[in-house]
Amino acid sequence: MQTETMFSNSKSIEQSASQLAEHIAVEDDAIERLDAELKDRKKQLDDAKEQLCGLLQQAGLTSIKLESGLTPSVVVETKYYKQAGVPDEQLFGWLYDNDLGGIIKPTVHHGTLNSTLKQFTDQGGTAPQSIFNICEKKSVRMNGKSKFLTQRNQKSQ
Repeated sequence: MQTETMFSNSKSIEQSASQLAEHIAVEDDAIERLDAELKDRKKQLDDAKEQLCGLLQQAGLTSIKLESGLTPSVVVETKYYKQAGVPDEQLFGWLYDNDLGGIIKPTVHHGTLNSTLKQFTDQGGTAPQSIFNICEKKSVRMNGKSKFLTQRNQKSQ
C-alpha cells in the first residue's frame, strides 16, 4: 500500500514539475523575444532621435514648436573615454598639465572624467583625441509629450 501511495505522490510531483517547467520554458522564451524586440525598438528610437536632431541642426534650429503640441529640442551629450592603449600615466600627466589633477584618485571614475572634461571644454579647453575617445550622442528632448499622448489617447477612444 505504501508503494502505491509513493507512486501516486511522485506522479503528482512529476505532473506539477512538468507544468511548472513548461511554463518557465515558455515564459523564458517569451521574455527573451521581448528583450530582443525592446533592444531593437530602443535602437530604432535612438536612430529617429538622431535623425530629428540632425534635421533641426541642418535648419539652424535648437527647437521647434509643432502643430501637434510637441516641441523637440536639440540635445548633444558629449562623453569622454580614455583611448585604448593609453596608459594611466599619460592620462594623469595630461590632467595635471591642464590643472585637472584634482580628480585623480587611484583611478578616475568615468562620470567624474566626463563632467570635468565637459567643464574644461566648455571653458575653451581641448581634449586631445590621442588620449580620449570622444563620443557624441545626438538626441532630442520631447517637450509636450504627456499632453500630446493624452489628446491622442482621448481621440482613439
